[in-house]
Amino acid sequence: MVAVVGVPSDENSSFMRGAALAPPRIREVLHSGAANLCAENGIDLAADSRWRDLGDLALAEGVEALDLIEVTFKSLIERGLRVLAMGGDHTITYPIIRACGSRYENLNVLHLDAHPDLYHVYEGNPFSHACPFARIMEEGLAARLVQYGIRALNPHQREQAARFQVEIHEAGDIGSATFKWSRENGSVVVEWLGQDGNVLTVSSAGRDENLGFANDDWVEITDDVREAQGLRGVLVRLANVDELEW
Repeated sequence: MVAVVGVPSDENSSFMRGAALAPPRIREVLHSGAANLCAENGIDLAADSRWRDLGDLALAEGVEALDLIEVTFKSLIERGLRVLAMGGDHTITYPIIRACGSRYENLNVLHLDAHPDLYHVYEGNPFSHACPFARIMEEGLAARLVQYGIRALNPHQREQAARFQVEIHEAGDIGSATFKWSRENGSVVVEWLGQDGNVLTVSSAGRDENLGFANDDWVEITDDVREAQGLRGVLVRLANVDELEW
């Protein structure tokens, strides 16, 4: 069973509003007399009982709205329903993925967009529509995040993509190459030799001056067991890098 739920929320949009109005507009077009509910494969959705429109959520504002979205979607998902959200700015992705994580482990997320939505904080708002995937990846809610169509990444977004090992395929001309900003290409891999408190000792400082460790870099600490199980390592930030040798 597919459950369709309207999410009339756009308070976290930093530029233009309107996504909160989307659910009734989508239904208006869906049930317009200018069309019908027959799909290309011949299925008539008007007569198909495998989906149901549950209406719109009655949302307040602030964190309470995000909590209600998560609780509602979690309840539906735990009942075995496949839930399709209509409307809402990109912020609603965060509570919806949290709800999915309550039932499904090692989620793989495919994100189609022009923007990566990876800002740590945007205009003072950690729940901005520019931030949901930062929250999702911080909490380990997705084992893999693949983004297509991304354009104009700034330095902070590129740092966040590297930090969270996001696979980003950037937009470009037809036939041009895309790029994956992920652990699989461009990683600096060295052997972890030991630890004394917060001090880590590694076999080298990296490949060279350009592809080596530096202060404030994010690094992943892992081992053969975690790699064999397909698990992510522990992310830590380097406060200070000493005794560099190339």
